[in-house]
Amino acid sequence: MFYEAATEVTPKWRYLSLYRILEHGYLENVFKELSDRFFSEPKPALDSATRALKSEVSQFIRLVEAHGLNSVFEEIAKVNDALVASRNRFAILVEREANEGGGYPDLHKRGVALCYQIRCAIVHAGTHAVIFDSSPDGNDALSAHLPELERAVLVFLGIQAV
Repeated sequence: MFYEAATEVTPKWRYLSLYRILEHGYLENVFKELSDRFFSEPKPALDSATRALKSEVSQFIRLVEAHGLNSVFEEIAKVNDALVASRNRFAILVEREANEGGGYPDLHKRGVALCYQIRCAIVHAGTHAVIFDSSPDGNDALSAHLPELERAVLVFLGIQAV
């Protein structure tokens, strides 16, 4: 997955490839907890996994906090704030979606929610969601977000640039 992400040049596919690495991390955590508990307490283990999968953002936040990525996701929130201030329409729409339901008071959690909403805008289509391909300034927003997402993935994978 990392090779695919590192070699992709189209911003939306690069973003999605990087996101998939982190997504794999939080899904792996859910699976590990399920498999660790399944034979000793199958129903509670399944119930817990089902609850966990109902909130990808919560699982993503757990992954970020467990891997010390809070500061990177705080930066993602700040990047989006700057894009909103410059009236980037895509960033404004993503911000609105991330704040739905009251938003996130902690900056790193808002950064996670923004990252997730950007991913959703890329992969989902429909009339009731932000759609990346409908935003003429979406590539500008992704180009601003990519360096921090790349940094998050590198730290998560334990890769250091020299």
